[in-house]
Amino acid sequence: MGIKLEIGCGKKPREGYLTCDIRDLPEVDYVCNANKLPFEDATVDEIYSRHVIEHFTLKEFLEILEEWNRVLKIGGTIYIICPNLLWHLKQVLEGDHASFYNKSSGKNDRFWGFGSLFGWQQDEYDLHKFGYYFELLQDILLEFGFGSIENLTNSGRGLENEPWHLEVSAKKEQKSLAYQDSRFFNHFDVKH
Repeated sequence: MGIKLEIGCGKKPREGYLTCDIRDLPEVDYVCNANKLPFEDATVDEIYSRHVIEHFTLKEFLEILEEWNRVLKIGGTIYIICPNLLWHLKQVLEGDHASFYNKSSGKNDRFWGFGSLFGWQQDEYDLHKFGYYFELLQDILLEFGFGSIENLTNSGRGLENEPWHLEVSAKKEQKSLAYQDSRFFNHFDVKH
């Protein structure tokens, strides 16, 4: 297997992956932003991103996805895990605070669920700036040259297998075409 890259590894890197994070931590192989990866075009086989994309605005995520498409080989895979926006909104709208179970404290905590929506806000990186559900993320991935998109959420085939984690895998089928469609980028005022 070629290069497997984890974006935003933090203090708990995934075994068998080269790691990238904005923070200079002992576990990090490459200190860099997710939209400026230190790899040549089409050299990476797999990108794994767990609870990272929600920390960026939609505009920033589009730039990041363009970069991920650039470094991935054709047929390369991305795995994205992020909060499942629809699941968390349902919690709030239905007043299901009992489902805001805090694994750390072992008790129900109404703030636990809101942390998934807005981040824990412990530092400048711990803010959630956008939310995703499968159909939205699928549409974005299709625009950026990805296909074979699978929703692994709570399927028994994902890594987390919990309904509050949106888990999606996709394969790079072509170089991103989003940059050619100026209407797509101009809608989000992204510079390309």
